[in-house]
Amino acid sequence: MVRVIDRTIHVSPVDREREIDYVVNNPTKKEFNFLFLPLREFKRNLQIYDEDGSQLNIYENRRVESMIERQRESDPAGWAEFQEKFKEYDYKTLVQLPRDKSLKPGDYRTIVSQFDQSEVVSFYEITEPKIYKGWISEWKKKFFRIPTFRANVEQFPTNNHDEFIVIKGPPGYGTKGTTNRTGGEPARDLHENGLDDDTRVISCRIPPAKDRKYEWNLEYDLIPNSDSLMRSLVIYLLFSVATAVVSIVLWGIPPISDTQGLIQAGSGGFITATLGLIFALNNEWADRYKILCIIPLLLHGVAWGLWQIT
Repeated sequence: MVRVIDRTIHVSPVDREREIDYVVNNPTKKEFNFLFLPLREFKRNLQIYDEDGSQLNIYENRRVESMIERQRESDPAGWAEFQEKFKEYDYKTLVQLPRDKSLKPGDYRTIVSQFDQSEVVSFYEITEPKIYKGWISEWKKKFFRIPTFRANVEQFPTNNHDEFIVIKGPPGYGTKGTTNRTGGEPARDLHENGLDDDTRVISCRIPPAKDRKYEWNLEYDLIPNSDSLMRSLVIYLLFSVATAVVSIVLWGIPPISDTQGLIQAGSGGFITATLGLIFALNNEWADRYKILCIIPLLLHGVAWGLWQIT
């Protein structure tokens, strides 16, 4: 194995395409018609393709395990070495190369795996970190529906290859992430690019472990590229709530001039504008905002009704 490139391509904030490139090299003087592909876990709807785009046949885990078990009897030492090297991999497959396109001595080959992303998409809740905290520092995550994701890599001293994590956000969104590492030290420099650039692409290179296993974790959010619009929507919502509260507080105070008519007209205008805003916003990230708009609607409805009976 020369390198592994793990790509997550966000088609939308909730739909993702996942593919992993395995770049291999044959340093021997033999030709090979099969490639052993160990996986950390079972992948849903796994499909393997050659670098020319042709689909390759896969020997499933059960059959490969049976083949490995037979080696235990014929070559106990080789079997023990194999088990030690791949003990962290729970799902083992064997990829059959085309008969006329074997892996020849000195050749490099890229094998592409594609599978369905099974993890459920998480969104920041309005209660995170707490219901009363973060309304200024994390206001986007409070007022809007911001998805968050995780990527994880475990590197071992038995690995000799780098692993690349590539994240590409959907149109209209930027990616913003943070990382942490636990366990041992990497054997080479670890490179992280695009974590704080608010661009669509994050690219990180994770080298193998030096002496003992280490774990690298990435947490990233998809942030809409609509900062000014989102800020304007929040200001409108807060102003609408404030005017509704003032209108209710002023109820019962003897009207000055045409205060009653102005308040009624103002509340009616806010109700109309807010309803129009709810129906006009069709962005996925605005779903929570539209629910929050119920608050000023109810408050202005109460204010309008109170001044109507005055």
